Amino acid sequence: MRSTEANCSDEFFVLDADRCLVNTDATVDRLVEVLGDNGEAKFADRLFVDIKEKRSAASVHQQLETTLGLDRTLNIYQQFAQVDENESYSLRGEGADDLLGFLEDNAIRKGILTYGDKPWQLAKLKAAGYDDIPTMVTAEKRKGKTIRSWRRHYDKYWVPEELAVSGSEMAGVMGGKVLFATIVFADDKPESFEEFPAEDARGYIVNPKVEGSPIGNIRVVNDLREVQRIEESRLSI
Repeated sequence: MRSTEANCSDEFFVLDADRCLVNTDATVDRLVEVLGDNGEAKFADRLFVDIKEKRSAASVHQQLETTLGLDRTLNIYQQFAQVDENESYSLRGEGADDLLGFLEDNAIRKGILTYGDKPWQLAKLKAAGYDDIPTMVTAEKRKGKTIRSWRRHYDKYWVPEELAVSGSEMAGVMGGKVLFATIVFADDKPESFEEFPAEDARGYIVNPKVEGSPIGNIRVVNDLREVQRIEESRLSI
């Protein structure tokens, strides 16, 4: 899929990590296990309850660093990410591999835009086997606003190279941006779509608990496998 305009690809997929590409509940279970193996069973149990019941305003990374210190926290992450193939598969979101396979088969570029503390977000992606996908960790929950900011000259999206380009391709990027005609965005939180562009963009709220029919260019789906099926059908039209 290539545009007739030089140096401009047709579409770019922006994918969320937690509860999309990554099975967040499974990563919490894995973290609790690793903490227990390191003599922190009581802290692990407390952290598990805090996460499940949303008792603490502090993030997982903040709680780990406060209790264990930064160096030990980073060591925990290293152990967390050392998994075999079966464990890695169990940490992936429903339909994640289906969508990624579809994108790969059709030479459609993608990147991960995830909110949170960078060390923890990257550890989860590495454990799930997705650390080879260009990733940008953001402090902005309203990712739609971020995506809108990319739409600039010539009504195209100028996506940051950090998100759009793998390490081996960096040398060929001019000006730190990569040009795309259309953005496709998948995230589990409706609030992530605040200020999402209405033109040359499609959005998927990947959350079976969200009720509602498509609103403009945003629709609700159960998982990434459904996104793959919809996008596949678009190609066949």
